[in-house]
Amino acid sequence: MLHRNLPLKAGSVLLAIFLWFWVIVNERNPIQARPVKTRILATEIEPGLALQQDLPQAELQLRGMRRDMADVADAVEATVVCRGLGEGSHHLPVAVRAPANVTVVSVDPDRVSVVLEGIISGSRPVELRRTGDPPDGYKLVDVTYEPTTVQVSGSRSRVDRVSRVLATLDLARVVPGVPLSLSAQPVDSAGAVVDGVTVSPSSTTVTADMLPVVVSQTLPVVVRTEGTLPADLELVSVRVEPPMVTVLLPASRVGEVTHINTERLPLGAVRATFTRNLRLALPEGVNLISDPEVRVSVEVVAAPTRAGEAEGEEGAPAEEPGPGLADD
Repeated sequence: MLHRNLPLKAGSVLLAIFLWFWVIVNERNPIQARPVKTRILATEIEPGLALQQDLPQAELQLRGMRRDMADVADAVEATVVCRGLGEGSHHLPVAVRAPANVTVVSVDPDRVSVVLEGIISGSRPVELRRTGDPPDGYKLVDVTYEPTTVQVSGSRSRVDRVSRVLATLDLARVVPGVPLSLSAQPVDSAGAVVDGVTVSPSSTTVTADMLPVVVSQTLPVVVRTEGTLPADLELVSVRVEPPMVTVLLPASRVGEVTHINTERLPLGAVRATFTRNLRLALPEGVNLISDPEVRVSVEVVAAPTRAGEAEGEEGAPAEEPGPGLADD
């Protein structure tokens, strides 16, 4: 009795196992339906022809297991094949390529009108549009660019729409005197970009000539010294005439240059109070309006004796060098 209808019983067991497995798999990886939009592309266009305008998007209804639908939007492709077609309007079916295990339920539209035109080429002027302001401390003198005309190629309708090619220069990004390469965009008479055309060359080289903006400032003079006074002398005062000088410097350096130094004044050979002319040492890019020399008066006295030093320690503090003196 146990062996009667054995094949039927074995088949039933296998079917039950299969159904159990199918249910488990579908619970973990259920079937999904998903809408996807993708641009319809024209393929196999004959040489010398181009689309009059871009094709619309196709709305697809797709169906598949969840794991197969994860990145399906990037994997589908909708196309029309233009092999052997000439100029004019053509009504073509839309073919959809989808990943394995994904079913295309519907395509909307399933047919589209494709207008093919001959490719033409023409020259267009390059127009430079300037935005922004020059870098701090500079003023714009002139702007030159090359080329001033370019070739625009594409379908007849698109090329006819192009009135000029526009390059945009942001003056804030300019390094004075350094050429800058800018992409050139074909635009219509209203300034809207015309897609689907080729510009050759695709960029223009722009050079902006700028000059530093110069301002005047009145700055203090600082006497630079080297060495030290002999041990038997003491510095009383240093006077500079004039104590301030007026200079011209780039606006970008305002706040950076805070004073003007003199040439170095050696102290080691000093024997008595003296007055001397010293030349001013100007930083690079800074120009002087007044005389390049100043008159420096240095007053010294004999250093106090040891007894006097002791008295000085008990009395008022010793006088320090006056302002306008920089020790090295």
